[in-house]
Amino acid sequence: MISKPRIIAAFARVLVVAAAGALVACAGSSPPDASSAAASATAPAAAPRPPPAGRNTSPPATPAPVVAGPQTTINARADCWMKLEADKKAPRDLDQRVKLVEACVAAKLGAQPTPTTVQ
Repeated sequence: MISKPRIIAAFARVLVVAAAGALVACAGSSPPDASSAAASATAPAAAPRPPPAGRNTSPPATPAPVVAGPQTTINARADCWMKLEADKKAPRDLDQRVKLVEACVAAKLGAQPTPTTVQ
């Protein structure tokens, strides 16, 4: 009598061989629109059309670089958390780590100048 593990192993081998055969068959076949791709490959290349009259043909202006604004609380928390992740001596306990992050955030946001209002 053949044991169950041997039957399962034989079935797995047959399944792998069938999957490999299906992949080989797919790799050898051509895509459904191969005839149109072959026709376009043999067609002569068309010359580029001139731009319509009255249109601006200059390249688009590059956008201005993004200037970092004031530090937000979320960005400060992310910076402080990543700083603690890189520190090998930082505590691994999450409660202690959160206290350190909040202290770091308070220091970062407290060091920023407050915006003045014009009256």
